[in-house]
Amino acid sequence: MAEEQEQQEQKSGGNKTILFVVLGVVLLLIIIGVVAIMLMSGGHKEEDTAESSKSEYKKSDTTPKVASAGAASLMSIGPTFIVFSDSKPTIVNLSTQGREAYLSVAISIALSSEKLQPEVEKKVDAIKFTIIDVFSSKTPDELKTSKGKEKVLEEIRQRLNSFLVDGEVTNVFPTNFIIQQG
Repeated sequence: MAEEQEQQEQKSGGNKTILFVVLGVVLLLIIIGVVAIMLMSGGHKEEDTAESSKSEYKKSDTTPKVASAGAASLMSIGPTFIVFSDSKPTIVNLSTQGREAYLSVAISIALSSEKLQPEVEKKVDAIKFTIIDVFSSKTPDELKTSKGKEKVLEEIRQRLNSFLVDGEVTNVFPTNFIIQQG
């Protein structure tokens, strides 16, 4: 009798081990599935099909990703003007020593008032040239850090304000910013 009871305890102990292994595998598969679903569904932006390739004027409805000014000033952003759109970002050659590097960038600028919008539309080519000129004078290392980006955005803002008459650019927002080194 004692031997039969001992054999049953060994079988049930073996069954418990198998049960724990099976539960562990099932739990691991569930975790992997959840992570895969999160990775596949996250990070996609819906593209605005009505957006044209030309620069457009629009009111800002969302909080921008990066700004050249502090968070407090983001609460009172004026109208924005899309200089380079997300659907057609501009490619800029960066300043490098021998090794090629490119920047894909989309830019919006916040205007101090709606009165500035007609002037910005008339001077859009000069605005684009200024932005490209500033970025092309920078190295990839200067643009990789948050401080470096803020410094460049502030330089763009100041250079744009130097030739605008009816108001000023209050912020510069990069909505797409990708550096590629060759």
